[in-house]
Amino acid sequence: MTNLDININFLIHKYANGTLTDGEAIYLAEWVKCTKQNAALFRATLNSIYSQSQDATPEAKLFCERLLKQEFHHSTRRLSNLRKVGTVFTSVMAVAMVLFAVAVLVKHSLPQDIAPIEVVADVVTPQTTAEAMPDSEKVQYVAPANATRRVELSDGTTIILNQGSRITVYENYNKEERHLRLNGEAYFDVAKSDKRFTVDAGGRSYVVHGTSFNILSFEGDKYSIVTLHSGKLEAKVDKDSYMLDPGEELRFDDDTKTMSKLVVETSDSIGWLDKRLAFTRLPLKYVASQMSRKYNAKIHVHGAVEDIVYTRELKNEDLATALLLLSKTSPVRLSVTEIDGEYYISKLGV
Repeated sequence: MTNLDININFLIHKYANGTLTDGEAIYLAEWVKCTKQNAALFRATLNSIYSQSQDATPEAKLFCERLLKQEFHHSTRRLSNLRKVGTVFTSVMAVAMVLFAVAVLVKHSLPQDIAPIEVVADVVTPQTTAEAMPDSEKVQYVAPANATRRVELSDGTTIILNQGSRITVYENYNKEERHLRLNGEAYFDVAKSDKRFTVDAGGRSYVVHGTSFNILSFEGDKYSIVTLHSGKLEAKVDKDSYMLDPGEELRFDDDTKTMSKLVVETSDSIGWLDKRLAFTRLPLKYVASQMSRKYNAKIHVHGAVEDIVYTRELKNEDLATALLLLSKTSPVRLSVTEIDGEYYISKLGV
């Protein structure tokens, strides 16, 4: 090999390990763009590295194969909001972002000074807490995918459903007790009564009287959040019960099978009422889940950064701007790449 061949091979391995500097990425991108032979060599070398890697997950390898089968300048493009510089430099950086994007395939070490949320209890895999009832014995209220919906129940309780959410009210509601089921996100302003008010969501039950609170719990998501605004709330998980006071929040993570309690700004939990997204020390994987739902887009987060906690408020930004803000304000440097209309977030090489 010539010295140049050795240097390029070294840079490709650094890229595969996620340790390229910005300058090295630009240099490598220029080389890849230079000839079709260089691009083919890059693909072949990269494919060889990942096929032998013990760290790459099946999902990562699939993503690698998908990327390597396509021409760089056709398959991958940077977000338009990131193109803030001159034409030549923009072209170089667009290809550089392709290089950073495949870093989503390899696990990277994270900074050690990111403080985790305090875990207060382990929880078991949630199970359904209410018996299924025939359709004739329940009424469902559904919010459309692009709008909220306000529902007022017979006892005076008001519920506001976030977009794409569903509430199921049983026919015997307000006779002996008040019992309903939530799939999605909703804000409850519960009318005072001596009849118990119970919400089943995400395999857990929340019991209240005269109380206002917000629940985020979509079926298929691996986390649930309940935030108490006023009154008292009891969260029941199997045989255990946890009490909340106003200004407190419970978070259930089914991936790690843990529950945590935080003191929060309650208005953040209902930011969605005025089209805001407010995150307070929320793992990046769940930030992406909420953004996916708000913007009706598929956003994927690499495992190496998915548990980084993130705090930020998004207001009326479009998706491209929101992703740009996410990449710039995260505790670690992030790369955001769009491929075939889907977005991939990974750690940027340092």
